Amino acid sequence: MAEEENKDPFDGEYIGNIWGWKISFIGLGVLLFFLGLMIWRSYSTGKPFFPTGEEQTEELVNPLPDTLDPEN
Repeated sequence: MAEEENKDPFDGEYIGNIWGWKISFIGLGVLLFFLGLMIWRSYSTGKPFFPTGEEQTEELVNPLPDTLDPEN
């Protein structure tokens, strides 16, 4: 029985989650939070997650005006 308790973690046998499930669930919560933030931002601004080539070229053709330029 003492031999079973002192198992070598490098013998190839799965011994479990090294950090424990609490840390794994916290990490899942952080990922879901940022996913929700991305969805909310996309919904509130009306911009898609991954812009197509058309939206990217439109931003290059019509850049934001220079606020320091007196003519604008």
